Amino acid sequence: MKSACRVPIRRTSFELSTYSFTVDVGAGGTVAVGVVGRFGYGDAIAANVVVGGVTATLFDYINSANSHVRFAIAVGVPAGTVEIAVTCSAVASRLGIHTWTINGADATGAASVAVNGTSASIDAPAGGALLAIGASINPASQNIDWTGLAERTEWTNYGDTFGSGAADAEFGSASAGHAVEMTTDGNFLQIALLAVPPQ
Repeated sequence: MKSACRVPIRRTSFELSTYSFTVDVGAGGTVAVGVVGRFGYGDAIAANVVVGGVTATLFDYINSANSHVRFAIAVGVPAGTVEIAVTCSAVASRLGIHTWTINGADATGAASVAVNGTSASIDAPAGGALLAIGASINPASQNIDWTGLAERTEWTNYGDTFGSGAADAEFGSASAGHAVEMTTDGNFLQIALLAVPPQ
């Protein structure tokens, strides 16, 4: 199974209930999206993700001081440049995404965990991929380092020093309870993992 991570994208317009992103998903097929949002309301969430016209399956989210992270995965996404639309249950002041195109993935067997903090663990499937996103507000270093996965994208500022980074790895053999940790000097820290088995 081969995965390709695209760079994180942020919007230059803010205070929207729907954010649209133009992303090159390469060969298409199965696309995972990590959503990182900053909301003005504690119960607001990214409620719907559509990738190239395909409605994605949403995984659990975690909220911390009106910020949240969550994964989504879509199957049958067309190749090339597509629009990714994230619709929120209320206005989001800032929102960004990380995307991965994953070849040979069993999206129905994917699992996710989200935690307020800097570490999380999940079973990494043999022959599959493990993806991670992490949110950090106002890190003086403007940095996130990762243990347990390879850093894919550095901390990216979505505006007002709210941002995120991403990491991933492919596993030749299974790793039960695989631990992932991020190190950053920001506040309101959150991490989410998505384990995707092969077909």
